[in-house]
Amino acid sequence: MGLLPEFKDAGFGWYEFRMCLLIVYITMPTAFQLFQVLVTQFTPEFYCQQNPLLGNTTQFDVNNSTKGILIIDDSCTISNGNHLTTDNSSYIEDVPVCTGIIYTGNYNSASTEFDMVCDNSWRRPLYSSLFMIGMTIGGILGGALSDRFGRRIVILVFTFWQFILALATSFVADATTYGILFFFSGFGCLVSYHGVAVMGWESVPPSFRSFMFFIQGTAFASSYLLFGLATWIFQDWRWFLRAYGIAGVLYIPSFWLFDETVPWLLANKRHEEAERLKIKIAKINRNSNEHKTDDNDVKNVLLEMNEKQNLLKAFKSILKSPYISIRVMIISLSWFTVSLVYFAIALNTNRLEGDRILNIVYAALADLGSAILYFCFVRMRGHRNCYIGFMTLCMISLCITLAVDQGAVAGFTMFSKLMVGTAFLIIYTYSGELFPTNIRQSLLGYFSGLSRVAASTAPYIIYAEKGNNTTPTIITVTLVSLSIVGYMFLPKTKGKKLPQTVKEANSMRGGLLTLCKNEQKVVAVEEP
Repeated sequence: MGLLPEFKDAGFGWYEFRMCLLIVYITMPTAFQLFQVLVTQFTPEFYCQQNPLLGNTTQFDVNNSTKGILIIDDSCTISNGNHLTTDNSSYIEDVPVCTGIIYTGNYNSASTEFDMVCDNSWRRPLYSSLFMIGMTIGGILGGALSDRFGRRIVILVFTFWQFILALATSFVADATTYGILFFFSGFGCLVSYHGVAVMGWESVPPSFRSFMFFIQGTAFASSYLLFGLATWIFQDWRWFLRAYGIAGVLYIPSFWLFDETVPWLLANKRHEEAERLKIKIAKINRNSNEHKTDDNDVKNVLLEMNEKQNLLKAFKSILKSPYISIRVMIISLSWFTVSLVYFAIALNTNRLEGDRILNIVYAALADLGSAILYFCFVRMRGHRNCYIGFMTLCMISLCITLAVDQGAVAGFTMFSKLMVGTAFLIIYTYSGELFPTNIRQSLLGYFSGLSRVAASTAPYIIYAEKGNNTTPTIITVTLVSLSIVGYMFLPKTKGKKLPQTVKEANSMRGGLLTLCKNEQKVVAVEEP
């Protein structure tokens, strides 16, 4: 209660506090949706029964060549040599070794149940990428549907979509059906997460939008921790998905808890509903004078939603300005890089040294630390400088992983995740501060789609080198370094207001692109 009066003085009342709780409520399943592949496609160490043609029926560990015959790749064949048959009468080449597979431990995953190893190992990165592609398609559809039919209904539909798909996937009988449902599961993975973020963005005063984003980041980290606990409890992938699906009953009350946002109602000319909602907000805030919708804020929302251009028209506007064109390319690279590095680490915790459950917990704690770092540093140092600093530390940490033993790799990898997770939060807000109002929403949709393309690439980066992290590390370090250099050409936005027109955005200069002593002078809408 001690803090609430100060918040209320700034326009943050009980209704906005309620919105924070609802954001936490909807965000809690997100990690279960996003990282379920760590459960369903977990592949423990396994033994192969040797081809009887080789005259030896003993078993050996494919993942540890010291226990048996050296395996060159995941096709589980003995290549690059001739081998005697049992009767020593002839030689054969490229012998298929695994005529039978025995998995260690008592864990049951789709990967072990459907034998997604050896000649079927291609299924794992393919299905992971299909899930990410589903995320891309769902993100595009979800954004369009949210603008057309409202934030509330889209959040609710896609939230229950995830629970239903989880239950359906838990009953599949073959790998192909699993892959198809996994693809459709990706459709709704982040729609609710982004939707509730936009709802919070439109429901609180501009000065509290960063705080709202911090709340959601903390909720996601908490969801990540609960995901680790659930992974430890449920050793069978089917029961993990069933428990997650059944948990959907806890979200039935959300049909009565969520309101539409006032800006969306006004933008869609539903003025009576908007007035009723404003009266409700004032009543909950216990002051009829509180939460009066700011006319300028509504005007800007109307401008964004009603004058929104499609991507083709947006890019035509961009091409007319060299500075904005360069800015788009640099920001595009940062979204691709950050997403690729983040998911390459997050989806690789099963392959790190040490206990896989503890690795998930460490990754969750890294995300919690990212939210705290974002809240503490960005306000003081600004988005551009913080991005350069955090990604530089991430690059150094990734380089160190090539020089240390396997026992220390996990620690430096988690530090890299801490840094890149903070950068992820930074680019979400920084991207909107660099572009004019009439193309901002279209560009953010483009950047978000690009990040999902990067996420679709991450599984193939993970599996690029079996037992060797050199190739994926070199790829990620190269992209990170290019991204850091690019950000040195971008302007600072700390203390600046958002540009409303292309001319105002074009006047934003800074970094290595200009030698001018004076920073940009922008008169525009309030900074979110």
